[in-house]
Amino acid sequence: MSYNLHFGIGMDGKCDPVRQARVINSVDPDIVTLQEIDINSTRCPMNLLEKIKENTAHQYSVFYKARDLPDGGFFGNGVLSKHKILEVKEYNYTPWQGRQTRSAVAVRIHPPQLEKVPHMQLILFGSFRHIYNMMLREESNSVK
Repeated sequence: MSYNLHFGIGMDGKCDPVRQARVINSVDPDIVTLQEIDINSTRCPMNLLEKIKENTAHQYSVFYKARDLPDGGFFGNGVLSKHKILEVKEYNYTPWQGRQTRSAVAVRIHPPQLEKVPHMQLILFGSFRHIYNMMLREESNSVK
């Protein structure tokens, strides 16, 4: 499942992680990729990812900070998983001077029900094909 949290703010202007967890629980996915997460910001003054995780069946989480917020909080992307996260790779790309950094995170997991599969890789894009190209270059360099 992919879910854009819009900084944790609902249509009513409130930050309500229990409501967001209910949406996730209604689908009951093994893995959730979350975009636009605020952590300890004035918009949403809590660790939004952990509060959502507390209200779902997901045991594992990863937050990837894309940037610091002016109020001292953080903004980024995240993953919730019912399966152990084996590896995390983070990618940043600043498209050009003065623009906000874009980010992505790649997560490797091994769901027990897929015994024949050595691992799965899930890539959560924060934007731009340039990040994907960076990932491809890194993969091709590691194969050599």
